[in-house]
Amino acid sequence: NIISAEHLVQSIPYVYNKWLSTVPGMNYAIYKELELRVAQAYSLYERRNIIKNGDFHHGLDHWHATPHARVEQIGDTDVLVIPNWGSNVSQNLCVEHNRGYVLRVTAKKVDMGKGIVTISDCAKNTETVTFTSCDYVSTESTSEQSLTCTSCDGYEVNESITNQPDYLLNQARNELRCYIRNEITSDQSEFHSSQEMNEQWHYHSNETINGQMNYVTRTIDFFPDTDQVRIDIGETEGIFKVESVELICMEGQ
Repeated sequence: NIISAEHLVQSIPYVYNKWLSTVPGMNYAIYKELELRVAQAYSLYERRNIIKNGDFHHGLDHWHATPHARVEQIGDTDVLVIPNWGSNVSQNLCVEHNRGYVLRVTAKKVDMGKGIVTISDCAKNTETVTFTSCDYVSTESTSEQSLTCTSCDGYEVNESITNQPDYLLNQARNELRCYIRNEITSDQSEFHSSQEMNEQWHYHSNETINGQMNYVTRTIDFFPDTDQVRIDIGETEGIFKVESVELICMEGQ
């Protein structure tokens, strides 16, 4: 979402004078304001997310990876690709054992099998988020009905899914649309409309679906008994793609 907002900000027209590139244009002030808000959103994201390089913008830095695990750029997004059951990545983290944490994963499973993201502590407490190829909604279905799949396995009973929109990004997007509504092309208009629809789609009340790329965002609560935890990402077969992994400390504790 931050990357999408950044691209929208960069598309604002008339930031500088048409003939004198150093002279501010009619949209210079709003451009600078939104640029600052995007920078603030990046900063807040990095501060909230305990996992280092959880969006894979820096490849596999800070991750322990087996051979064949890789990061690919799909559109404007860096995505972790686990190509087979023998590949996985992991990261060890320091936490406060008397605090609760939310593990949030945005990913999708391709073909058969399960994609698995596990968090565990040194006391062998473990929670798992599981993805299958039936998690997402078909964007090609005109009836907007979910895909039918006989190979789906049940979800974990203890999974709790939430959608947490970012206030700064929503405010920035709303202001941006007011300034460039008459400047965007028809293709951009379709993209914006599709993006808004995707953010509102729900497969069930406990899942958030990114309909454009068929990624599912799922979250689970974890209460470690030790000051170290481990994140493991793997799969049973097929291909597993992970857009981001976040571990956020719960507030008010």
